[in-house]
Amino acid sequence: MVDESLLFWLCNGSAPIIDSKRACAGRKVISVQIQVQKKKRKSRALGTGVPQCLARMGVYSLNVVSGCAYECAYCKFRARKQTPADSVVLYTELPEQLEEEVEGLKRRGTEFRMVLFNSASDAFFGNAQANEIAARCIQTLLDNDIHVSVATKGLIPPDVLDILANRPHRVIVSCNLAAVSESFQRNFEPRVPPLAQRLAAIKAVGARGVPLRGRIEPLMPMENDSREQVERLLSMYRDAGVREVVVSYLQMTPEVATRMRDRVNRVQASMLGHWYKSSEGRLERLLDRKYRRRKYEEFKESADRLGMRALICACRNADMYSDRCFIVPPRLESLPKKKLL
Repeated sequence: MVDESLLFWLCNGSAPIIDSKRACAGRKVISVQIQVQKKKRKSRALGTGVPQCLARMGVYSLNVVSGCAYECAYCKFRARKQTPADSVVLYTELPEQLEEEVEGLKRRGTEFRMVLFNSASDAFFGNAQANEIAARCIQTLLDNDIHVSVATKGLIPPDVLDILANRPHRVIVSCNLAAVSESFQRNFEPRVPPLAQRLAAIKAVGARGVPLRGRIEPLMPMENDSREQVERLLSMYRDAGVREVVVSYLQMTPEVATRMRDRVNRVQASMLGHWYKSSEGRLERLLDRKYRRRKYEEFKESADRLGMRALICACRNADMYSDRCFIVPPRLESLPKKKLL
């Protein structure tokens, strides 16, 4: 099918504006062209790659696009280079494929309780057809009494929000705000919508009665993990109506380390990389355990003072006890939660 393009405006000194008709007043602006390739998905629509804490619980994943238009410097999925940079693949026949797969699972009596929507990419990047396909897929899942957990850094369009608001008991929306500083956004996530827009979008979701959970990730030493910065984000979430927030640190795989070196200035990448090296100079996936535990306790104390709850992602902290970072349906809560020591 014919490809189309989407312009992202990257603004020095501010977060991006996805609408190509707008610009950042008083700042130098450059444009990045995102190629949107339209294809039929050859593999299954519903994936089985879900977090460890949800394994064998009848949970599947679903992504409308392959590759993410936001191109965050720390993205572990983009680091695998399955889709060329500055492009995404939009699966145009996904709604029909999803309907067939759901019917097939029901006929076989397969346990099918929940879908993680946007598990490896973000459908809400300003493309009208991607929004339409996302809306149809979510509607199909809800019509079949399947819980949907929507994760996004983008802005949920009104028609999708209407669908979610019609079945609030079967949905949960997780929104991620990684930092309050413009420098962090400019260096690590320059194509993500501005913080003010995302906060307004979060408030709009909560105002419609849709359950919300916040995320502050990935945290990085000396970049966005000071107690002051995290407390500011927690306060913003609270003002937007969010009471539970997941926090977790960046996992530094070799692929992510390479992507960081390519996308972040050399000095900054070197300083960050230092935190992920062992005493022998080897790259470590996780930050020092004592450091993480101390910081997590700080964040939990801050949340308590604000009348909130901070959860620690178990899948990203496999060396210590933590919480499940996904809200699951009541019938899944009865299953034993894996505790990691």
